[in-house]
Formats: sequence, C-alpha cells, structure tokens
Amino acid sequence: AKVEAGRLRIASAPANVHEVISSAITLIHPQASARNLELVVVTEEESLPPYMGDAERVRQILVNLLSNAVTCTEPGGAITVHATVTTSPDAGARLQPRGAHVRITVKDTGMGIPPEKLMAIFEPFVQADSGPRRSRDGSGLGLTIAQRLARAMGGDLTVESVVGEGSSFHLWLPADPCAVATVPCAEPSPSTNETRRTARRPEALGPLPGLGKVARGLLTELESLVSVIVERIRRDPAMRMAAGLRTSQVTDHLATLLADVAGALIVVEEVEGVPSPLLADGMEIQRLVSERHGAQRARLGWTEAAMRREFMIIREEVEQVVRRSVPTDGPLRMDDALAAVNRFLDQAEYIGVRTLEKGRDH
Repeated sequence: AKVEAGRLRIASAPANVHEVISSAITLIHPQASARNLELVVVTEEESLPPYMGDAERVRQILVNLLSNAVTCTEPGGAITVHATVTTSPDAGARLQPRGAHVRITVKDTGMGIPPEKLMAIFEPFVQADSGPRRSRDGSGLGLTIAQRLARAMGGDLTVESVVGEGSSFHLWLPADPCAVATVPCAEPSPSTNETRRTARRPEALGPLPGLGKVARGLLTELESLVSVIVERIRRDPAMRMAAGLRTSQVTDHLATLLADVAGALIVVEEVEGVPSPLLADGMEIQRLVSERHGAQRARLGWTEAAMRREFMIIREEVEQVVRRSVPTDGPLRMDDALAAVNRFLDQAEYIGVRTLEKGRDH
C-alpha cells in the first residue's frame, strides 16, 4: 500500500553490486544447500559501476528472486546470478533514458513459466504455479512488490522463461552517473559535511564537434521548453500535488539549470575533452540549483517517485529539442548528443533526490 501511495521511503545512493549480491546469497545459501542446488555468481568485477538505489530494497528484491528460484528448481539443479552493465537495455524494460544500467540476472533451471502466465506473474495475488496441485505457498505478492520497488528506484524487473528449461529474472538499476559519466560530477560542498565521493570514472569526454549547435537549440527554445514541461507536470497523475502550484513553484529555476547545461555543452565542445575550470564552475552551479530544487520539493511534500517522474518528463522534452538541433549531415552523432545532455540531467536528478530525502528526514 505504501508503494502504491508513494509513501515508501526509498534511498537513492551509490551502492556496490558485489556487496548486495553477496548479502542476498548468504541468506539463501542454507535453503539452496538443503535442496542440493548449485549457486553460481558471475560478475564483471572490474567493469561494474555502482548502481543508484536503496541497497536494502535491492537485497530484498534479490532475496525474493533467489527464494523463488530455490523453490522452483528441482534438487540437483543450478541457480546463476549474473551481473553486468549495459547501455542497451531490453526493449521490454520500462526504464528512464540513461547512459547505462546495471543488470542483475537470477537464472534457474526449474520448470519454467508458460507464455500465457509470463506477464501475469507481476500482478497481485497471481502465481505461475497455481491450481489444486500447487506446490508453493505464498500470497503471490512477492514479485509484484519487487517490480514496484525496482521501478521506484528508476529501474525495472523483467522476466524471460522457457517451459522445461527455466526462468531468468532481470533486475535493472540505474548506474551511478558519476562512475560511468564522461563529464565531471559535482562534489558535495564543504558545508554538507559529507565524505567526497571516490567512485572510479572513465577518461574525459573526447571531442564532440557540433555540440554547440545542441546548446544553441536549447537556449533558443528555452522559454517554450520550460512551458511544455510545466504543463506536463501539472497534468501528470503521478504529481497531483503540482496541479495547484504557481508557475514559479513548478519551474523552480528549471530555466537556470537548462541554460547552464547548454553553457556546459558549449564548453565541452570547445575544450575537446580537456578538463576545464569553466566546466567545473558550470557543474557547481548545476549542483547548487539541484540542491535547492530538492529542498523546495521536500518542503512542498513531493515524494521521490514524483521527483523521478518529473526528471523523466524533463528528459523526454529536452530530447525532442536535441533531436531537432542535431544536423543529419553533421559530424555529431545523435546518440552522443543525447548521452552528453543526459549525463548532466542524471547528475541533477541524483543531487536533487538526495537533497529531497534529507529534507523529508528532517
């Protein structure tokens, strides 16, 4: 009920993939051993970035998936947990447009799920193994809650299955933008008394000729872009609290943020991937605006889910402007332009949500 009402507290912080998998495996290992099942963990240890989410909720999802796999797999079978990072998620996953996602797959060699029941298993009180000969106990809420928790963290839970061969459940989680981004990430200001983040980052962004045209497109359409975003936020059923707000309360310096993102894109093109004080200054401005935005949303009683929905709308409308601004015959690839813009927006969302949670806690 709390998940559906948007009242469930879900953290948004960088977390280690290996640690959460190890924790879940430790809890399930006795059950697997009792049924003579092999547990195999496969991870791309060197290349896996942290994921963004609530480590306790992720463990809860994994424990549920592993418990189901143990129950559905005959003795002597195997359960494999595979973690990887991808920039090309499955088409069936309902994910926000981001540069990368961490995917944790729990695969079993059990009975499999019939095609006609494959999507229904995420509905409340539905189980694939049902009827008078049902061999499992339970309410049929585990997968429902797991999927809704995943989506509340900006990810998703999907499934693939073949009857007689087994099932694979894929938990998708947004990767930490500061660990996969190729633009600088703002560090917390000294006043926050937080430990500076030390996530490993790849090399700086290479030359992107043509990115300035994207920036000029954003600046040219800035007023109309903000108006469209505000109107969508007010009409969105997931953000009913915004319907009665003044325009200035809904926008809350959105124009400032997008204008500074445009300025940062111009700098990225001009410096050709070389670290720049101008870019660092721009990121500091974006950090400050994002912090103030999160604090304002907390004062207005917004939930994390509502704020993530807000950023989804911002990304969708900004993407339309970017697509109109990239020449079809120019040197800049559309994917590169979108990735560059989304990395700034990902960072703004992360800081805003983190500040929102702090404001609600106090």
